[in-house]
Amino acid sequence: MRTVLFYVILCFSLTAQAQSPAPALGFLEIEPDARSSAMGGIGVATSPDNFVFYNPAKVAMQAGYEYGISTGYVPYLRRLVKGVGMATMQGFRRLDDQTCIGLDLRYFSLGAVSFKDVTGYPIYEYNPTEWTIGLTYSRQLSEYNSIGITARYINSRPAAGIQYQGQEIKTANAAGVDIGYYYCSVAASELNGYTGGIFRGGLSFSNLGTKVVYHSAGGSAFQPMNFRGGVSYTFPSPGDHLFSLSGEVIKGLVPAPVIRDDNGNIISGKDPATTNVPAAFFLSWADMKGWGVGAGVEYLYRQQFFLRGGIHYENPDYSPKQLATVGAGFQLGAFHLDLSYYTAIAQKTGATNAQAQTFKISLGVILAAE
Repeated sequence: MRTVLFYVILCFSLTAQAQSPAPALGFLEIEPDARSSAMGGIGVATSPDNFVFYNPAKVAMQAGYEYGISTGYVPYLRRLVKGVGMATMQGFRRLDDQTCIGLDLRYFSLGAVSFKDVTGYPIYEYNPTEWTIGLTYSRQLSEYNSIGITARYINSRPAAGIQYQGQEIKTANAAGVDIGYYYCSVAASELNGYTGGIFRGGLSFSNLGTKVVYHSAGGSAFQPMNFRGGVSYTFPSPGDHLFSLSGEVIKGLVPAPVIRDDNGNIISGKDPATTNVPAAFFLSWADMKGWGVGAGVEYLYRQQFFLRGGIHYENPDYSPKQLATVGAGFQLGAFHLDLSYYTAIAQKTGATNAQAQTFKISLGVILAAE
């Protein structure tokens, strides 16, 4: 199975050589935290936490907290192969009443891939990895809204140094940014102890950045650029029970796949070989099949126990994310633990959703100002 997985990786890299609009760096789209993953994989407008993945503007709206940090692990594609997973660390540090900085660190490993000769005899093993590190700046515009930006470096080595069909696959280096906006109907200074209804809204653009090059002969692929827009409402609750409902739309910001005739001439779409990142960003809005939706609920009992559920659906021609999600969490003082689980819903006949039966775990701490 490792050998099969390697060829999947290799073919994925070669889509860049063929100038396919299919995005590279797919690990950037894996939700790193268990809380939002349990709520349908949404988080652009949910209440602030330690994670900057969904919306870098949210951390500035952490009411009364000085800093927080969370770690998580995702054992990925368990239905296909063992040993593939992503570890993450995200958090924030408050600089003043209006400003926070944040950290985004993710490491994705595909385990050990065995190379074999034509007789099937093992020759050596290779460890494909991808990782990114990002720094976030988030600032309140007022007591009710904030903006944020994350700038990151990405390193991807799915098969670095390996010769394939006369070409050397090399390590890809890229840069990208996330930009976000966040709104809350209650002033940040009044949130602690507030028992009325709270409306929240958010927008973000993620993975806007340079094209990714995997080959010594050139060729490139887009990063998985996307847009998120969402709303969330926390119902009034003067007692031990707190209930929130959230919804979100997601739009991929890479061009629609090019359709060619038997001679290779383009019938529909733009040639990705001549399409730069700004052009791809604007052209992608015309592709109506690229939209997705998510919805989630969160129930909190006595500020300690969480139950969560949700649904996430994107076009099966574009994404494997047709999922139902559930999860739970526990909070004790400054510490919190969250778990989530995915299961597949509607999918193509005969297809297998590789993201189904995926669980995630997150552990974090958040400390209030003295």
